[in-house]
Amino acid sequence: MDRDARVLVTGAGGFVGMRLVKALSADLRVARILALGGAGETGSDKVESADVDVTTDELEAATARFLPTHVVHLAAISSVAASLQDRRGVMDVAALGALHLADAIACHAPAARVLFTSSAEVYGRAFASGVELDESSPVSPANPYARSKLASEFLLADRLPSSASLIIMRPLNHIGPGQDTRFVVSAFARQIAEIEYGVCDPVISVGNLDAQRDFLSVVDVIDAYVRGLFLPAAPGSQETFNVSAGAVRSIRSVLDDLLALSSVQCQVKVDPARLRPSDVPVTRLSSEKLRAATEWSPSGHWDVLLASILDDQRRAVGEA
Repeated sequence: MDRDARVLVTGAGGFVGMRLVKALSADLRVARILALGGAGETGSDKVESADVDVTTDELEAATARFLPTHVVHLAAISSVAASLQDRRGVMDVAALGALHLADAIACHAPAARVLFTSSAEVYGRAFASGVELDESSPVSPANPYARSKLASEFLLADRLPSSASLIIMRPLNHIGPGQDTRFVVSAFARQIAEIEYGVCDPVISVGNLDAQRDFLSVVDVIDAYVRGLFLPAAPGSQETFNVSAGAVRSIRSVLDDLLALSSVQCQVKVDPARLRPSDVPVTRLSSEKLRAATEWSPSGHWDVLLASILDDQRRAVGEA
């Protein structure tokens, strides 16, 4: 087993990034990690953090100094809702970040293995077919966030040197403790916790409860990323993998499952501000290619995952 991987992670201070850095620091194949954007307290002497703007030449300077063998590009404005409020900003971060990263790798780490975290949102309107999509399905992004992810895919594929290898991961919704309350499961959990503490009226504001989604534990998503990052790859190779649990649930059932973990009695009220203008009814996505290539499979238990998210929001409300 090689033990000399030098992994550069962008967006290391985010919901996924902090957990990914921690997982990589425990991996025997990894010698050093440069966590751009901060990674919190890892307790590992493998990890070095730096505050770098990936849309500027700061990224090239960091790459030149660290000389990575592997790169995970997470940095993004990672919310569909936020992208609708800042269409220019989400594309600037995506496009400029991808361009600066590709150029930095070409100059200073031309043989690097690059993993880009895209999104299953790139399939967009193709989900309207109702059939399970795979990596060969057409892409039809329906919002600025999805378009920014697809743009980054194309830019990295075109701009990386032929000596580098690229893996694109397209995950569906991933959830867990510590996620921003802009995201639906954490938003529900926060409202339930606030009602339990008596800091708000017993009313839960919701968007489209009829939408059906496939939810993953963030722990399983990170496991998929690590497995993908260390897949054998030839120079110039490019692969795309979907990441999905394979279990579709209505948003209504997610709320019901969370409420079943609490004793609160409340009303449910639709908030027009929480409705997406281009919501697709169902997202069905195959991850068979990933499973066959890496032996990955989701391992989390749904009720345990929801309980951990609700407990996390209870702590946050209790400490506020």
